[in-house]
Amino acid sequence: MPLFDHAARLHDERPDAPLSRGGHPYPDDGAQPDLPTGKRPKKLRAVLDAHFADPAASVRSLHDDLTRLDLPSWTVESKLDRHRPADAERARETGRWLVRNGTDRRPVLVGLALLVATGRPEDIPVIRTIGLLDYFGTLAVRAIAAHDGAVPDLIWLAERSQRSTRDSAIAALCQRGGPDAVVWLRRNAVGGEEMSATLAREVAETVSLAEALAETDVEEQVADQAGRLLLAMVTPNDYRTQLTSYAGARHGYVGMARHAAGLPASMERLAMIVSLIDDLRTGYAAGLDWDAGEREKTLSQLRETVRQDGWQDVLRKALCSPDPLTRHRASWARAAIAAVEDRAARLQVHVVAGDPLRRGSVETRLLVDGRPVVAAAFDKGPPFAPETLLATGRLRATAEPHEVRLAEAYCTEGCCGALYVTVVREGDTVVWRDWRGHTRAEAPPEVHVDAAEYDATIAEAESDHSWEWPARTVARLLRERLTAAPGVLTRWQCHLGWVTAQGDEPLRVRLGFSYPEETFTDDEPWLQFELAIPVDETPPIAQADHIVERLRNADPKIHATVVGGRHEDAERLGYAWPT
Repeated sequence: MPLFDHAARLHDERPDAPLSRGGHPYPDDGAQPDLPTGKRPKKLRAVLDAHFADPAASVRSLHDDLTRLDLPSWTVESKLDRHRPADAERARETGRWLVRNGTDRRPVLVGLALLVATGRPEDIPVIRTIGLLDYFGTLAVRAIAAHDGAVPDLIWLAERSQRSTRDSAIAALCQRGGPDAVVWLRRNAVGGEEMSATLAREVAETVSLAEALAETDVEEQVADQAGRLLLAMVTPNDYRTQLTSYAGARHGYVGMARHAAGLPASMERLAMIVSLIDDLRTGYAAGLDWDAGEREKTLSQLRETVRQDGWQDVLRKALCSPDPLTRHRASWARAAIAAVEDRAARLQVHVVAGDPLRRGSVETRLLVDGRPVVAAAFDKGPPFAPETLLATGRLRATAEPHEVRLAEAYCTEGCCGALYVTVVREGDTVVWRDWRGHTRAEAPPEVHVDAAEYDATIAEAESDHSWEWPARTVARLLRERLTAAPGVLTRWQCHLGWVTAQGDEPLRVRLGFSYPEETFTDDEPWLQFELAIPVDETPPIAQADHIVERLRNADPKIHATVVGGRHEDAERLGYAWPT
């Protein structure tokens, strides 16, 4: 079946929605021969040059030749999208035929790339349809965006696509601008999936977000989008947060606080406002260049909104929901609303768990004089979780200076760095000094805290687990037990890797371990497994003890899933490789 027909058939079934699973599985098998990276473009160009040099060459033969090449999408997109054969009309006809009739994704990609350079407006319906298959989405957006008057077609594709294609279409709309693009972006830019921080800032600038919120009347849909854009900008999901780079950030928060009170209450809006509150209290928004008293006023307005009867009714209803995730989300929101700051304390330690549905990490946010330390110094990744900073005692101060890593880049330290500070006790004072890895132009200043106050603050933070939900508590207790008794796993030649509980899985703990070696080597088999363990709302201590007993008496690999290692090692050891 031509891939175009596959896309058209699925689109007819859901004409106003994205294709299920991006159109997968496709009619072709996706298998490609192996070819060294550097030779791929040369092979591709040779096949195309030979085709266009022969006026009698058939497009069907070209199609078949392309199916025998190793052509990942990035090779075609980076090397061919501006390729203009001497006969542009023949190139266009070839591209259109390949897109419309290709039964393999490689010739379809090449056809799309030819249409980027040679296509006409009348080709857009064909390009839009193939773009519904997520494999072709980003290149289809480029082919559409090459034409004047592309805004309606970009909107059409954005509304019927998920993540990568949708983001590409939104980026193209930002570049286009214009009234129609701005109206749509103000109401629809942030969909159900997380948007990158960079794209969120581009949208905010394109739609003049701060100015829109300064207006007297703001549509509910626009206010919802504004809140989501502000939150998206504080997520370092494409290597750097963007809130502090957005000139209208402070005015955006002020505008949201003013309009939030007039929004009808719902759980989604409650979660959004609570997330804004968290960031204003302890996150990147707290470190913006606020006028005197402006942040406190904005924070107070948002808190007053969610404390009103209508919002509290929504919260109470969610707390009684039969769905565990809804109850967990409501518990998180209630705790965040009730949280307060100790304004008299020089140093504050806040463990902040994000909205469970956003699957954010749990962060150990350190504040000095009310300003967030990590957010002010490092914009490439969030502060570490309490399991890393607090449970290990790393923040404790001694007379021997020691360096503490407070945060790591979203992509890992080896790629984009990490934030470090040296902690030392000097008489009656604890000093943080010798910062390194900061992403701001200037290093943070030294921090001096009374030693007794510092010790009490850190000790209290280390012993406070009130932020945990049941599965997270079980995970902590299980980790402690398996660390103290490694023989529970090593008797099965297994070695502890991780024990986690994510916010969007309130009744599940995930245990990771390696087998048969603890670390990877080239000449020995090595696999990673993960065991998903259901938990309930019974006492966490009893649950952790029960899990340890089960691990002691039964090989954990029996019910675990392979999640890492090498395919050949899985076959060698007799385990199924994940599809």
